[in-house]
Amino acid sequence: MRLIRRKRLSRWERGTTIVETVIASAILLTCIAGVLSLFTLSSGLNAGQGQNATTSTEYGAAKMNQLMVLPFNDPQLGGSMGASSNAGGIDPASPVSGYVDYLDKSGNQLGGANGSSYIRQWQIATGPTVDSKGAIRLKTITVTTRAAFNVSGRGMVPSTTLVAVKANF
Repeated sequence: MRLIRRKRLSRWERGTTIVETVIASAILLTCIAGVLSLFTLSSGLNAGQGQNATTSTEYGAAKMNQLMVLPFNDPQLGGSMGASSNAGGIDPASPVSGYVDYLDKSGNQLGGANGSSYIRQWQIATGPTVDSKGAIRLKTITVTTRAAFNVSGRGMVPSTTLVAVKANF
């Protein structure tokens, strides 16, 4: 009977032991757990930020629709404005009375800034475009809606600006 001799492998040819595999797996899982918790936190903050941005767009579009259906010389659209003039304004520091709305989370209009979740401002501007009789034919309506707070407490507050042109022909 013939004995089969096994070739003796060097230490580098033997492969990894179960202990080495368990230690490497533990280190890998620890790193993944740390990154996963960071990912969960950031995705939650981004979802809240995205929700505020979407809602501000919806509320801005609602105001734009309200303004676009008004007659061209309606007082809410600046009445009979002269060429190259503005009514209202979009300045967060100094809102123009009559051209600002304060909204709660559900989009209901509030009487003032206290407790508001969204601030909606608009401006009506006329350009130098006039007809042969000197009448204004175009008004540019700009509506900006901002969330009153930032979900994450850091970075920019979500904001949306919509612009439309109303013609009188």
